[in-house]
Amino acid sequence: MIYWIHFLKVLQHKWFVIVAGVRVGGIPFWRLLFHDMSKFSRAEFGPYARKFLADSTPEIEVAFGLAWLHHENRNGHHWGHWIARVGRYSGRPLPMPRSYAREMVADWWAAERSYGKSWDMHNWLVENVPKFDLHQETLSSVYQALSDIGYVETVQEIMRRLR
Repeated sequence: MIYWIHFLKVLQHKWFVIVAGVRVGGIPFWRLLFHDMSKFSRAEFGPYARKFLADSTPEIEVAFGLAWLHHENRNGHHWGHWIARVGRYSGRPLPMPRSYAREMVADWWAAERSYGKSWDMHNWLVENVPKFDLHQETLSSVYQALSDIGYVETVQEIMRRLR
């Protein structure tokens, strides 16, 4: 039963990503259609379902951690995808292409609608964006996308927190 519920929740989230992505703009439509397809993979589907719909155990947490790593490594709309793992910039954020930064904003907006039941993501943004390790260019793209969809005051509040 948890797998069916999870399947429907992922489909709902994907629909809201399309709606949010069209409103955010600047994202290729094909990417909105294929957004989060890796969540249906063997590596992610079961661990995600058990993490969010079953009682937590250490085994479930480890499996989810591996599933999240799989997901983040395959989806450029996650900021962690853009943290260098080797070389001179190892451990530091690299700039995300603008369309991926905008897709990330659409993903956040859709997640708020899917899981928080509201299109208002102000509180989530103010609480979480300052914790993300974003390249300055990426942060500028995120601020622009948020401003484009009416979160100007939220951007100003986030900027104040980051000072």
